[in-house]
Amino acid sequence: MLYNPDTNKLYRNVGQLRNDIKGVLFPSDIEKIDDKAIKHIKESKDVTLIKINKVADIDPWQTRTDQFSVHGSTVSYKAKDVDVESLRTKKLARLKDYRDTVMAKGVEIDNVIVDTDPRSQAAITSTMVLFQTLGENAPATVNWKGQNGYITANLAKLAEIGVTMGLHVQSCYDAEKSHKEKISRLTSAKEVYQYDLTTDWPTT
Repeated sequence: MLYNPDTNKLYRNVGQLRNDIKGVLFPSDIEKIDDKAIKHIKESKDVTLIKINKVADIDPWQTRTDQFSVHGSTVSYKAKDVDVESLRTKKLARLKDYRDTVMAKGVEIDNVIVDTDPRSQAAITSTMVLFQTLGENAPATVNWKGQNGYITANLAKLAEIGVTMGLHVQSCYDAEKSHKEKISRLTSAKEVYQYDLTTDWPTT
């Protein structure tokens, strides 16, 4: 930001300054305006320039408008709420990501944390099908690997693991549905931004 206190005029970028003060060449980036360039501006147009060193805070669910006022070295902008539907779309995308994270955390069975990501869900199903297909020729047990150890599992234990996985996954979808319905009922950008989507999820 550049500010001319003599005229109480604020320049938001170098382009505005160039248009207002004819006949002076400026670099395209405000950070590159060196002392020599500023000195030339002062000498040629008698303009006092200072960089604004603080911009008044705006809530994160709001955006600055083109209207502003200057108080010393602080610029205060008028603010307006961000488009609520745009913010809602972003919140719902984060909800989906959070659901996937919780879903993949795993479940505890016999003191072993069993993975519950889609690949593990498919693996438990295929292993049970293999047991059933082999019938009497199936091994008595298999060692199902978890995050912190193994579970020695026969067909019944594999079924228990599969059911526990399935219930965990369904609980995640239930929580997602509940949050989505609540988010859809919010009416302001502030409410959508501040909504906490990390509550009421199943634990490991």
